[in-house]
Amino acid sequence: MSQLSGSIMHPITYKIVVELMQGEYCSGSRLAAKFSVSRTAIWKHIQELPSYGLDVYSLPGKGYKLSQPLQLLDYNYIFSNLDAISHQFVNTIYLLPSVDSTNRYLRSLASSGEGSGSVVLAEFQSEGKGRRGRQWVSPFGCNLYCSILWHYSDMTHGIGGLSLAIGVAVVDTLEDIGIYGVQLKWPNDLLYNGRKLGGILLEMSGDPNGDGYVIIGVGINVDMASVVDDVEISQPWVDLVGVSGRKICRNRLSVALLQQITSMLASYQRCGLLDTVRRWNSLDAMYGKVVRITGVTNEQQGVSNGIDESGALLLKQGESVCRIHSGEVSLRLAD
Repeated sequence: MSQLSGSIMHPITYKIVVELMQGEYCSGSRLAAKFSVSRTAIWKHIQELPSYGLDVYSLPGKGYKLSQPLQLLDYNYIFSNLDAISHQFVNTIYLLPSVDSTNRYLRSLASSGEGSGSVVLAEFQSEGKGRRGRQWVSPFGCNLYCSILWHYSDMTHGIGGLSLAIGVAVVDTLEDIGIYGVQLKWPNDLLYNGRKLGGILLEMSGDPNGDGYVIIGVGINVDMASVVDDVEISQPWVDLVGVSGRKICRNRLSVALLQQITSMLASYQRCGLLDTVRRWNSLDAMYGKVVRITGVTNEQQGVSNGIDESGALLLKQGESVCRIHSGEVSLRLAD
């Protein structure tokens, strides 16, 4: 497998996945009878599964099975386990088998008047995007792909530092489920021992210092080592199973993430990054290291010195300090 090419998953294809998720064999005739289609139709749907990153075994006389059991996201578990604060914020949860991009799906809803507190969770993204238009590899049922819509108002502290605050919320989420040692790389990457574990993508509409809305996209690698061995990923990566050495419940992770983000949004509305700067700097993977900034008019190099209360990166150059605002820039360790 060289790429994950699935588009929007057909409803019957998803139903087949649900039948096979326990990792047991299921005959084509049984599936055909259950979904009122021919065995040939079942076979065609089965042939689509590898494009979503799902490997299927076929054995004459026994039928089909997934190469390993699969845990799917569970709407009832997620919604019923949110705490009272999160229930006040979360308006609707859309749980999708597949989507082009959770951010894009939610952006379409927002442009049609969707209210604050809507959440999109998906099992698979066909066109998952990271910052600066990069592809985010998004195999089925392996990771967490989540977008949250927040309508803000009277944003006296501005919205510019929100991605940094969300980064802290995601680290706190992981600590909630017993995973420590995750660091942040300005402006929106989650790292573990220098390898990318996740990312944050914010898309805003409106006045950054007044009223508007923002779509908060979070992607976390959970358990994808066996799926993407042959998929080209442009940078070193790691997943939560690799970090922890144990299985991770994506439903529990979803609950913890929504609770931490809703709590952080309430804090950010009150005081911006004021209460978060020290925590972010303690998690900064690049603090005190010589780095280079590309994407600005001229490449710059200096010592990374954390962030200030506006979310700007402090780049120490000799006796002076240059403030870099994210925009379309890239931060790397200097060679």
